Amino acid sequence: MSRVLIAAGGTGGHVYPALAVAAQLRDRGHDVAFAGGTRLEAAAVPEAGFVLHRVPGRGLPRRPTLQGVLAAADLIRSVRVSRRLIRETATDVVLGMGGYVSVGPCVAGGMLGLPVVLHEQNAHLALSHRLCLRWASALALSLPLPGGLPRGWSSDSGGRRRATVVGNPLRPQIAALAMADEADRRRMRSDSRSSFGLDPSAPTLLAFGGSLGGRAINECLPPSAGSLPAHTQILHIAGSGRSAPVSEAYAGSPVRVVVVDYVADMQRAYAAADVAVTRSGGAVAELTALGLPSVLVPGSWATGGHQEANARALEAGGATVVVIETQPELQRRLTEALATILTDDSRRATMGAAARAMGRPRAAGDLAELVESLARSRGREHPEPPHN
Repeated sequence: MSRVLIAAGGTGGHVYPALAVAAQLRDRGHDVAFAGGTRLEAAAVPEAGFVLHRVPGRGLPRRPTLQGVLAAADLIRSVRVSRRLIRETATDVVLGMGGYVSVGPCVAGGMLGLPVVLHEQNAHLALSHRLCLRWASALALSLPLPGGLPRGWSSDSGGRRRATVVGNPLRPQIAALAMADEADRRRMRSDSRSSFGLDPSAPTLLAFGGSLGGRAINECLPPSAGSLPAHTQILHIAGSGRSAPVSEAYAGSPVRVVVVDYVADMQRAYAAADVAVTRSGGAVAELTALGLPSVLVPGSWATGGHQEANARALEAGGATVVVIETQPELQRRLTEALATILTDDSRRATMGAAARAMGRPRAAGDLAELVESLARSRGREHPEPPHN
C-alpha cells in the first residue's frame, strides 16, 4: 500500500477528475488524502469520503502586482506547510491535478525527493503546472499539447522525465456509459429521452454550457431552432436559475424543446443525445469518450485560451465543428454547423467515430496505474525499515 497525496482545488475541472482517480487508487488498496483550499474541494472531497488537508493558496497573476506579491508570500507558506504535511503523513507520491492551491504540495514533494505526477486537463499547460515542472517526475496529459512538450520532457518511455497522454479521468457514471455495449446504449437512450419528456425515437440535440450555463449558447440557439430539421428535438440545460428566459426565447419554436436549469446525473443527458453543442472545457473528455459529435463554442474568457486549444484539438481529429464566440455572425455559423450535422447521417457517424477514436474512458485507471508505478519505484529505492 502506498500513501498518495492529491493536490487539487478551485474548480470542478480540477476537483472531479481528481476524485475519479482517487476512487481508483482507493479501490486498489492505496491510502489517499487530498491537499486543497476552501473552494469547491472543501465540500466535495469530504463528501466523497477522503480527508482534506488545508494548505494556503492564492490566485497567480500573470503581471507584477500587489496581488502577485501576496501570492508569492502565500506560495512560500504553502510549501512550508506542505513539507510538514508530507512528512507527517509519510506520503509516497504527490499527484498534482491543478489549481493554484496545488503548487505548494507539488513543489514540496519534489523538494523532499518524492515522485510528483502532474496531470493537465487541457491542451494547454496551466501556469500552476508550469511552476511545478522542475519538481515533477511525470507529466500526464489529457490531450497532446499543440506546441509540443516542454523542454527536457519526452514521450519516450526511456526518458527520465516522461510525458504521456492518458486522457482526463471521467466521473464513474459517464465512464460506465462510455463503455456500455450498443444494445445497452440504445436502451439507455430511449429511457433517458422518456425521462426528460422527449420522443424516444427522435434525433436529439443536447445543449449545455456548464453549471452556470453558456451565455452565447443560451442566446444564440433558441433563434436557430427554426432552422433545424423539423424532426429534431432539443434538451437545453440552461444553467442555474436561467431556464425561464431561455424557455421564453424558444416560444413558438417548431421543434420540441425541453429546458432545465441543471442536471445532476449528466450521464442521463448524454445518453439521450445524438449531437451536443457546448463549451470546450472538461466536457471534451466526455464527448470523446462517448463518441458524441459536437459543435464547440470555446469560452472567450478561458485562462490562456485553453478552451479554444481543446476545441481545435478535437477539430483537427474530425470530431467537432468549432464556432468562436467572439466572431461576427455567431448565430448564423452556429445554425449552419448544427443543421449540417443533424441532416447528414453519414457526417454525424464519421464525426462520432472520430470522437471515439480520441476518447479515453479508462483515463482514471490509467492515471492510477502511472501513480502506482512511481510508488513502486520509490519503494524499491527506499524500502521500509524492518519491523521489530
